[in-house]
Amino acid sequence: MATLRMSGGSHPSAMVVAQALREAAGEEVKLHPGDQLKRISVRIGSWSGVDPDAVRSAFAGLFSAEHQLAPQLDVELCPPENLCLRCGCRFAAAGPVASCPSCGTFATRRQDADPFEVTRVEFEGAARPH
Repeated sequence: MATLRMSGGSHPSAMVVAQALREAAGEEVKLHPGDQLKRISVRIGSWSGVDPDAVRSAFAGLFSAEHQLAPQLDVELCPPENLCLRCGCRFAAAGPVASCPSCGTFATRRQDADPFEVTRVEFEGAARPH
């Protein structure tokens, strides 16, 4: 599955993230009729401002509101990454301004610091990585 696109500004709420994940889960279920959705794994950027526990709670709440058993939601917080514009080194960003650990330049650019990406969807009896 691709990176999720959400409304809600630069720091979407846990409910906005949960709704986007619920929609993505619904699309995946349509591709596998008859299978029981068991687990969804997602990567969320650590600078996104989203609390993983709040996302899990909101996600479970969306399913219970529909009287359905929620699949397990695994949330991986991933650190932002910088790219050195001089030497091409990719490195974990400790803050918004960082020097390259390889060549020392400050000519770096933040790369995809706030991804919202479904990385794996599992159904009963089978795993389908994405």
